[in-house]
Amino acid sequence: MMIAELIDLEDFTDRLRELGLALPVGADATAVKAELEDWLGDASSEELNAFERMVATLEAKSGGMMLPIVVALIAHGRGLIEHYKN
Repeated sequence: MMIAELIDLEDFTDRLRELGLALPVGADATAVKAELEDWLGDASSEELNAFERMVATLEAKSGGMMLPIVVALIAHGRGLIEHYKN
């Protein structure tokens, strides 16, 4: 049986740090959003793909149980990726 884990902003920020985003411990949603925008704007296609893989892994691991702010940040990130690809 799979047990889903609730993904909060701290969990999401930890994963973003693993991708190389410069986020301090305890960063709030505004800081995370700003850093994500900057990072995605400069990201290589490999880094964009790494973001997508990380998000897909989080979604699978959590069974969709994420705080609304995390869902919003993921949607924002995906929207930026689509914008940059076009």
